[in-house]
Formats: sequence, C-alpha cells, structure tokens
Amino acid sequence: MRWRKKLFHWINKESQEVMDLKSNVSCLNEEVRELKSQLANHKPSPVYIVEQLNVEKYEVHNSFGAIGIKNLSGRLNIGANYENELPDNIGELLDWKDEEVSKVKNRKQTQRNMQVHQPKVNVKSKDAVIKGNGPD
Repeated sequence: MRWRKKLFHWINKESQEVMDLKSNVSCLNEEVRELKSQLANHKPSPVYIVEQLNVEKYEVHNSFGAIGIKNLSGRLNIGANYENELPDNIGELLDWKDEEVSKVKNRKQTQRNMQVHQPKVNVKSKDAVIKGNGPD
C-alpha cells in the first residue's frame, strides 16, 4: 500500500510539472506571435549609398592657448626607450663605464707607444735589389 501512495504523489508531482511547462510554452508562443506582428508592422529604414561627398569648408579649432596649465610633470620620451625608469645605482654604472672607457684608451695608447719603437719601413740599397741579394 505504501508504494501506491508514493506512486500517486509522484504522478501528481509530475503532472503538475507538465502543466507548468505547458503554461510556459503557451506564454512563449504568445510572445512569438506578438514579435512576429511587430516585425510585420515594422518598416525597414532606408539605405543610402553615397558615391561622392563634396566638403566646401572644413574648420579645425585648436584652443590650446585657452588652456591653463598649473602643474606640468612627467617625462618626455623621444625615440626608442626600452626602460621605464632609471635604475637606482645609475651613478655606479656610469663610474664603471668611465673606468672601462679609460682602460680601453690606456690600452690603445700603450699599443701606439709600442708601435713607435718598432721600425715601420725596411730600407734596401739599390745595388742589393738589382743583384738579388736584398732581404725579401
């Protein structure tokens, strides 16, 4: 007997859900009918195709002189800027760069000094070149 009672309750519950669904479907059908009637009564807006447009006068008004600037701050970046802000140890980096540049200059100067002491030209006598006894 107990299972009949459960079955009866389940059937009632399901039939109520079916009735709710049927009412929802009927409401949706009514809305669809209303939208179709509105669409049928709606006139499409005209479409205009402009092939040529002539502008007789074009005015540009720049009123930068009327703008009052109370505070101007920030940074102006011109060109390729890959960093947003300078590093905190910029002084140390510049000192290191100066040291490296001075080292390179000193190396070049020592190389020039060493080249001064070396002979740059070999002198051959005219007689040795003719006889073939000259250094080659």
